[in-house]
Amino acid sequence: MQKKADGYLDTCGNDFWDYDKTVGEKSNSYERKVTITLPTIEGLAKHLGVNRSTLYEWRDNHTTFSDSLEAVVAEQKRLVIEHSLNGDYNPTIAKLILASNHGMTDRTDVTSGDKPIKSNSIAFVTMKPDGADSQ
Repeated sequence: MQKKADGYLDTCGNDFWDYDKTVGEKSNSYERKVTITLPTIEGLAKHLGVNRSTLYEWRDNHTTFSDSLEAVVAEQKRLVIEHSLNGDYNPTIAKLILASNHGMTDRTDVTSGDKPIKSNSIAFVTMKPDGADSQ
């Protein structure tokens, strides 16, 4: 199984091909298409014929398999980043994959430095101008 798991990444990748949109007398137009086989934990499970939970059990019990699983995750991240920068992948889906699977986000918490806010109470202070009537 380890050998088969190590070979999984060889089955993943992109296949680029040109799709003829129009064929005319004077010119043709085509669109570049890509068939994507992105490495995933689910894909590895299918490749090995086991459930995802089995992969996680093997990861916890076998260092070598843990490395193979990490390689799948790392290769997925690398491919999504590189091909998104090239414009090969849909940016919305790429952003979703990077946020969901790799903890990458485009937000910045400038109010708490990404630390939990301890209190959610808000205090309002009213300042009265000098010489104002206090009622």
